[in-house]
Amino acid sequence: MAFPVNPIAGDGAGVHSHVNNIESLPMSFLKSLFGLGGGKEQGGAAPAPAAKEAEHKGFIIRATPYKDGGQFQTAGTISKEIGGEMKEYKFVRADRFSTIEEAADLSLSKGRQIIDEQGEKVFK
Repeated sequence: MAFPVNPIAGDGAGVHSHVNNIESLPMSFLKSLFGLGGGKEQGGAAPAPAAKEAEHKGFIIRATPYKDGGQFQTAGTISKEIGGEMKEYKFVRADRFSTIEEAADLSLSKGRQIIDEQGEKVFK
């Protein structure tokens, strides 16, 4: 791949300008950057099975905290069947805990808060 010559460098001998092009970045980097597909084979944290589950106002909240950097990250899913189709919303919060139980408890609490504030709009 040829890079365009930097016109500021005079004759351009040996000086090249790198064009920032998101298409040229490896997908594994983008996935790890945005938390997509973060399995162990890609260097990310492995997703945990639901640590706890609760029903709230017709929604199912699943606490799915995952270990990252020696602590458990608050995360979960909110799901509900609407019009015969199962809808799901995934969330991750900045809160981290030393035990999975603490992270799961806060995940359920955050899930309830999201439902109380947004209801079915969370799926739009």
